[in-house]
Amino acid sequence: MTAMKADRRLVRILRRMAVVFAADEMLWTDLRCLMREFGVEAEETCSASTQAETLEFPPALLDTVPQARAASTPPIQQAETDNSLVAARCYLKKEAGHWASKRLGLKTNGADHMAEIAPGDRAILEKAKGLPGCHLWMNTPSAPVPDDWSLYLTMAGCFEALAAALTVAESSQEIFAADRHLFEEFLKLVAEAQSAVREAVRRVGGPNDSDQVEAFWWVRNSAAKAGIFIERYMRDEDAADPNDWNERLERINEMAGRVKQRGTEIRRRRRLFEKLRYQLEQVVSGDDDGLWEVVARTLDELIIDGVPPSNLEFRELLLPHLEIIPQITNAHQGFEFVLREIRQFQESLMGDPPEEDDNQVIPIIEAAADLINKRAVVLIGGDARSAPKEALERILRLSELTWVPTKHGQPVSTFEPYVARADVAVVLLAIRWASHSFTDIRLICRKYGKPLVRLPGGYSPNQVALQIVNQCSWRLKQSRQRVS
Repeated sequence: MTAMKADRRLVRILRRMAVVFAADEMLWTDLRCLMREFGVEAEETCSASTQAETLEFPPALLDTVPQARAASTPPIQQAETDNSLVAARCYLKKEAGHWASKRLGLKTNGADHMAEIAPGDRAILEKAKGLPGCHLWMNTPSAPVPDDWSLYLTMAGCFEALAAALTVAESSQEIFAADRHLFEEFLKLVAEAQSAVREAVRRVGGPNDSDQVEAFWWVRNSAAKAGIFIERYMRDEDAADPNDWNERLERINEMAGRVKQRGTEIRRRRRLFEKLRYQLEQVVSGDDDGLWEVVARTLDELIIDGVPPSNLEFRELLLPHLEIIPQITNAHQGFEFVLREIRQFQESLMGDPPEEDDNQVIPIIEAAADLINKRAVVLIGGDARSAPKEALERILRLSELTWVPTKHGQPVSTFEPYVARADVAVVLLAIRWASHSFTDIRLICRKYGKPLVRLPGGYSPNQVALQIVNQCSWRLKQSRQRVS
């Protein structure tokens, strides 16, 4: 019962506050902005100031006051800003600003009110009725009358620039989601545009404009979600110059052109990536190696279009098929760059092997070192690096590790001189980093009687020793016996 009395008392207080707000245009605008922030829409059948002039206690305003909520009810989240609607209202306020300036001139020059002024008033207010939440405070009887009428024209230009910016914002959300840098640049431009509106309204003598406030909160919330810091034009004391509205509008239009071009690029690249996925599905489901040339051409198109070879999507699409990619005659340069980046990424995952304790005896390493018996080993695949090379030579007690540099499309015959050496005990093929066509090295190894060990993982001493023992220990034992 006590709670019900408290609710009724709060409602009475709010009703009396509504009457006070009705007589103060600026206070009424602030109240509506606050109501919107809490997700409550105020009905705007007419302006607060107009009703205050005609009614001592305007009943229409009583229904606009938000009802008291129970303490247990969570606050309503602020609704997403409808930038297209805010932009439409700003475009109309541009027109309203021009009419306000013209109206002052007509009135000063003694124009006939009914014949020359009233029709313009009705026309602009009729347009406002078609836009929800549109409050043309500059066209009300209580509108400010500045000494310089051109201030209304400057304000109109600022509203036009803000409207143009918000139109871009509404139509380019997908583009901004894909290009953070462009979005950051755009947010700073909108921040400047809304600041100029705020300052222009202040110079005219108008109230806090609800659309400028909505634009401010949209910039602030969007920047917070994206983790972007807007260093200028987000504080009252740091105002943009309203007189620069024309130059600012040109920059906004230039930004709109860049956004449109970026959207075209994104859509074109999306089509190419969809094409690439389809082609890879065809390659995997069939046995025609000629389809890889089609894949190579599509990759080259994407590289020419500006997609870097290190692109994550390239890696995700091609990495599962890397070991089956055949040698392609006259392969496209972009295709080669992509494969090189993927192989370097694979190698970077392995990292440098940890330093081994020379006094620590690891059975699998000792077994492999005993089988190799201080002879040489050839390693094919990957990029030669001094740290893992020295570790393999030291820990496996090799006379030498010959790490053969490779590139995609390299003929297998170029490896024969390394395999043919008499002191070579084992040939290692790092299949994760080697071209699929390099598997034909087995024919050369068979020709010279050298065991071929495939390394499915990295080339740390433990991994290499394990694969040597598992794949060719019996052949190495036989070769040692023949030498004995």
